[in-house]
Parts: sequence; C-alpha cells; structure tokens
Amino acid sequence: MDYFFISRFFSRWCGFQIPLKTKIGYGLFIGHHGSVIVNVRSVLGDNCNLSPGVTIGQISEGKKKGCPTIGDNVWIGTNLVIVGNIHIGNNSHICPSSFVTFDVPANSLVIGNPTVINNDWGKTNQYILNKWEAEKS
Repeated sequence: MDYFFISRFFSRWCGFQIPLKTKIGYGLFIGHHGSVIVNVRSVLGDNCNLSPGVTIGQISEGKKKGCPTIGDNVWIGTNLVIVGNIHIGNNSHICPSSFVTFDVPANSLVIGNPTVINNDWGKTNQYILNKWEAEKS
C-alpha cells in the first residue's frame, strides 16, 4: 500500500496535517487528538511535543518570508501559532495561546499574547519525559 494513502487516512482520523516530506527529528510527540497543522517546509528537531490546536506555518512575503525551524526538546502548547522564517532554540517552552513570529533563544519560556520571552528558564525537562536518545556511533 502507498504511504501517501496511509498518511492521508491517519491524518483525517487523528486530526493532523503533517506532510510526509516535512523534516522531523526523532521522538515527535503529539499528546492528544486534535488539529495540528505543520507546513511542509518547516523543520522540527528531536523530541518536539505538539499540543492540539498548533499551527506551524509560513509567511508568504516580507522580511520573515518562509517557515520556522524548531530546535530539539521544545514543548509547544495548545492553540498557538508559529509562523515565518524564525528559529526556536533548543529546550524552549512555548506556552498556550501564543503567537510567535520572532526568533526564540535556547532555554526560553515564551508566554502570552503579545508574547514575552523569559530567558534562562530551561524547564522543558519537566514536560518532555520520554526522550528519544539517538544511538551514538
């Protein structure tokens, strides 16, 4: 059976839209059934956690034209939007209902709308419990 049709079936059944060609690291975790939309040009690092209602998409024109790159061990909360050619640093925590259109440094807490960054927070280890550890060669 073709992977396209399998992907299409599970996409509709589970309520997410993540194209097969999207670059995703090991250990992607989608905790609950619900709408999750990821643009094909977005990049997700290892051990990303996505909650329901997440949209990771592109901006089509202007300075931020493009799609996000999300680092490793990033927790992304419910009902939030991440768009544009931006980078979300490793070990960051993006709180629910945020709208992120700017770079986020590593080990940060992003909260509110309009969003505010709290550096040196680094508490995603309390949220990302089942990490995929790649084999070292």
